[in-house]
Amino acid sequence: MAGRRGGRRQALTSRHTAAKGAKAIAVGPSRGGQTTKIDALTNVLGRPGVLLQTLGNLSDVRTALEVLAEAPGRILRLTADKGYDANWLRADLWERSITPIIPSKRGRKRKIRHDQRSYRERWQNEATFCRLKVFRRNPL
Repeated sequence: MAGRRGGRRQALTSRHTAAKGAKAIAVGPSRGGQTTKIDALTNVLGRPGVLLQTLGNLSDVRTALEVLAEAPGRILRLTADKGYDANWLRADLWERSITPIIPSKRGRKRKIRHDQRSYRERWQNEATFCRLKVFRRNPL
């Protein structure tokens, strides 16, 4: 589908995961106990280009710039969930000529419009985590 509209699209998502066994470097307290978070940047097909493990108590938007810095190739559109809704992130994406496809948080007084058709394709990023969970050695 991305071929019809042209351009490359990336999706940014994070998952909380419970840490088991000894504490690793990126383990932080969260409501569920000691956890880690995996931030992923995937391509249009849902293949991960960047996987970043962070503390479980960090917000999603705080690690967005680190993930984008590791991006392989040029990004034209970035699809992310509501956890990445921040004015400074949107401004940074526009400066880099990246179109943000991020829905507004519920508490935002003035909603920011996004391309709902493109946002529906974010399931491919979520499916990436499902595929990674098949391999039990991964700390997901």
